Amino acid sequence: MLHSLRKSSTSVFAWLLLGALALVFGLSFGLPSDTLTLGDRPLARVHGERVNRDDFVYQFNAVSSFVRVPQDEKLQQLLGVREEVLDSLVERLVLANVAESLGLRAVERDAELLTADGHVIVLGNTRYWLGDSKFNYERFTQGLLRNLQVSQSRYLEFQRQEILARTVRDLVAASTTVAPSAIREAYDEQANQLSLHYAQFQAADYAKRVDPTPEQLADHVAAHRDALLQEYGKAGARFSKLPARARVRAIRVDLPPAPDDSADAATQAAHRKAVAAARTRLEQAKRRIDNGETFASVARVTTDDAASRDRGGDLGWVNVEGTGSGQEPAVDDAIEALEVGAVSGIVTGEEALYLVALVGRREAGDVPEGEALLELAEDAVRAAQGRLLAQQAAAQALAALRGGKTMADVFDAPGETGSSDLANTPIEELLDAAAKRAEDQPPAETAQPFAPELKTSGLFAKSAPVPGLGSAPKIVQAAWATEGTPEFLDEAFERPDGFVIVGVDERRAGTDEEFAEQRDDIARRLVDRKAAMLTASFTKRRCLDDKEAGKVEVDDAQARSLLTYNLGADEKVAPPKPYAVCDRAGMRGALLRQARFLGG
Repeated sequence: MLHSLRKSSTSVFAWLLLGALALVFGLSFGLPSDTLTLGDRPLARVHGERVNRDDFVYQFNAVSSFVRVPQDEKLQQLLGVREEVLDSLVERLVLANVAESLGLRAVERDAELLTADGHVIVLGNTRYWLGDSKFNYERFTQGLLRNLQVSQSRYLEFQRQEILARTVRDLVAASTTVAPSAIREAYDEQANQLSLHYAQFQAADYAKRVDPTPEQLADHVAAHRDALLQEYGKAGARFSKLPARARVRAIRVDLPPAPDDSADAATQAAHRKAVAAARTRLEQAKRRIDNGETFASVARVTTDDAASRDRGGDLGWVNVEGTGSGQEPAVDDAIEALEVGAVSGIVTGEEALYLVALVGRREAGDVPEGEALLELAEDAVRAAQGRLLAQQAAAQALAALRGGKTMADVFDAPGETGSSDLANTPIEELLDAAAKRAEDQPPAETAQPFAPELKTSGLFAKSAPVPGLGSAPKIVQAAWATEGTPEFLDEAFERPDGFVIVGVDERRAGTDEEFAEQRDDIARRLVDRKAAMLTASFTKRRCLDDKEAGKVEVDDAQARSLLTYNLGADEKVAPPKPYAVCDRAGMRGALLRQARFLGG
């Protein structure tokens, strides 16, 4: 049929040119020249049929033309792109043999009709390659065949085999059934929905408020030295080849923005009053520290730096050279002048006033093992005590709920702790607020208890993850075991990141009428899903059986050269996992489709 569509302008020269292009492609495909063969040894044999290297080239080009293959060869190696291409080639021949053993037939004319209709089968999926055009023989030869680097006769043979393989998949899929009870169960899983309100007691939030003592750190190192040494060995750049650093805590009190020189006298006076109020706050904080309170405890109720407030003003280990600490220059100057263990006087910056405490210094180079172990111990103690504090806080909140309080009474409402829009606030209001804060709200004696935010999940299906919480089967099971919309479930549920208290906000149940409307669509989805799984399982099992029977054989040396990825600098690195034929049979490009999620 295709011969009758061939234009008279097609010449022997054109076919010779295509053959030359195919050879050039094969030589430039990245294959070592010393492994190139001219047909003496096939790449593989499947049921006696030779599979040559140019067959692999065709399959790779076909997959690349109709499936999104990542250009990054490191990502290709991660996904096993070439391995999947080779297995898909083997799979086609295995299933074609199954079809022929069942008495099914496909001839070249079937492949011609498929092609004339503008279709091509790749990885078992039928694709349309003509776009909005009608079949044109020149476009077929100079477009499709040229892109795939294959002769017309070989292309038609590959498509004939694909038709047979597709027929076998269709037969397996057609035998798939789903029980009516499974259809109803699937509907109930999606139609029955809950909305939860919840508050999370995250251990990391409480760990910030833990200040381990030197004695606690020493005890932890003594009790867990071997584990800490292992962690130290894996820490890498955290403790090696570092610049000179200082461990710093700081209390920051923001200064109000300065008014313009042209501002009236009242505004100028308000600014001076606000600056004086800020200084008073820091003076009060300094007196508390001088009187024996820890810097951290005072920082938690004084500093305006939200990022370090829960950590007691801890800025961590900061650079003292080059880029500096990342704070204002006045703070860097104070750090340089302080002795370890000392607290500065009031430091005046452009944006704020500060108290600075120097906790420690390190010279440039590697951190000594003993200091590194203490730092790792500090992380561990904070994490353990933070989880314990989260558990205690959840228990206290649960007790308050049992005593009659609502979730809204116990927890912060969403947005209550959000920041205001300072950019659009008149300067007079900012100055008044700064002065009022110092006069009417003196520093508290202790930090206020941390109140988690009350959140709402919104409706979600019984089989779905909880929005905002993720997979939480125990919580979902407990919520569905209740009736109505209880204010709270009488348990603080343990999670990997802490604890959570949950109540039912809304409940939605499916109906028989809705099920009747959706039954056919649900059944179709279930059948398609089950058919895909059965087809994949059948295909892989048949490929492995044929392999065990010696009907599928691969030349390992040639396979290694084909499955080597060029990872840059002209260095060819073999795949980390040795190729085993049939490992990816039945997948039909599943791993390749994951490339979109990996940036490919």
